[in-house]
Amino acid sequence: IRRKQPMKQSTDHGDDPLEKRILVIDDEKNMQHMLARLLSKSGYDVVTAGDGREGVQKLASSNFDFVLCDLKMPGMDGYEFCARIREHPDLRSIPVIFLTAKAEMADVLRGFEAGGVDYISKPFSSVELEARVRTHLALRHAAVELDERALALRQAHQLVQEKNRQLEAAMREIQQAARTDPLTGLLNRRAMQEKLEEEFARFERSGNSFSVLYIDIDHFKAFNDSHGHDCGDRVLVSTSEVMTSSLREIDITSRWGGEEFLVLLPETNLEGAR
Repeated sequence: IRRKQPMKQSTDHGDDPLEKRILVIDDEKNMQHMLARLLSKSGYDVVTAGDGREGVQKLASSNFDFVLCDLKMPGMDGYEFCARIREHPDLRSIPVIFLTAKAEMADVLRGFEAGGVDYISKPFSSVELEARVRTHLALRHAAVELDERALALRQAHQLVQEKNRQLEAAMREIQQAARTDPLTGLLNRRAMQEKLEEEFARFERSGNSFSVLYIDIDHFKAFNDSHGHDCGDRVLVSTSEVMTSSLREIDITSRWGGEEFLVLLPETNLEGAR
């Protein structure tokens, strides 16, 4: 079974039945015409089918809000019709009211088990028919509205989660930028001071030695004056790359000032630092 995607119902007119489309399935032509006439007078758009098989085809090819279906029909009866559409995700939510000339309890129970929402005994009054149809259409409308709101809430929740992930990523970038020298990518002076304080606190607890290297590029100002600041920047970057490639993974390097670098060597005594 394939079915077109349902068109979104307008809610500008509240419970206006002119927006509702009903499928009537009955093997008796007179009953089809009578039901179509009654429901059309109330403003419903009515389509008829002669048995369950034709009903399934019409239901799958167009959009309906409601089904009135006879229980006992040649070919595919109302039970099989209802069981068939309940197997399809696009059709299972459409309410089905059974019409039956025999209101025996076994028939009624079997109809509910097949997926029907209500039944009307033949003969019936037009007042009862319209009341039951109107009630179940209102229930369906409420169920659809709840589903739409639940979907909107899920989408909003997903959007909030995505925005939170973006915000967290942006915060990490900001925090990283606040602790990093933009030219060399090393820690800046402020971040290195924090690392030094942490290492000193660890030394006071454990007594394990740590060392600090202070590295300065000689005659850097003269180099900048002779070759320009762009070349000076390249010297700073290449120097930082040489240092980081030569150190251990636990060592921490920072740009301390213009051409000055500071390297923290945890778990390292003076001999190791030299």
